[in-house]
Amino acid sequence: MHTPRKLPDAPEADQKSHKTLCTITKEGVEHDILRDNMPFARPSNAEYGTYFIGYSRHLWVVEQMLERMFIGNPPPLHDRILDFSRAVTGNVFFVPSRSALAAMAG
Repeated sequence: MHTPRKLPDAPEADQKSHKTLCTITKEGVEHDILRDNMPFARPSNAEYGTYFIGYSRHLWVVEQMLERMFIGNPPPLHDRILDFSRAVTGNVFFVPSRSALAAMAG
């Protein structure tokens, strides 16, 4: 299996890599996000791409990751992966913890 090589940040333009933009830290603490992609294709419609899914304990981590990708860090230095792809749709789901479910059950 081929593992893609990650390119470093581009210092001449302060452009950050996809990995750097998607690594969220606050007060020196890196906040985890589990990410995965699944390729899909509908060749008859000339549609090719990936489904992306991200899990995080805190919604703000995913929101900040997407903001940094689409707006930039610093603006307007967005994630260059978006120069070659297009986000079509998106959803956010809340999955309560066991303790929250137990509290809701009474």
